[in-house]
Amino acid sequence: MSDEYEASVAGIWLTGAEAMVVRINRSGRPVYSVSVVYRTPSGVPSAFLAELDAFLPLLPSNSIVVGDLNFDLNPNNETDDPTLVYMKK
Repeated sequence: MSDEYEASVAGIWLTGAEAMVVRINRSGRPVYSVSVVYRTPSGVPSAFLAELDAFLPLLPSNSIVVGDLNFDLNPNNETDDPTLVYMKK
């Protein structure tokens, strides 16, 4: 990384998941942030989704969120969990 950039890393705890946010700044101004999320398959989806909904608005608009949420979002598969329906839209 160039000396022109500063980076900070923060670990974030979400119910049934782990997340890390890497923020990149240049001259004290945000350039972008990358969030990585891993949700364990055994976690309760509704609790995780509630916390994720609260977490995402805290990120700057120039953010990238990647990870393994362990949800089957294939529109051809049926799910009995109504909390996942909005994720398929």
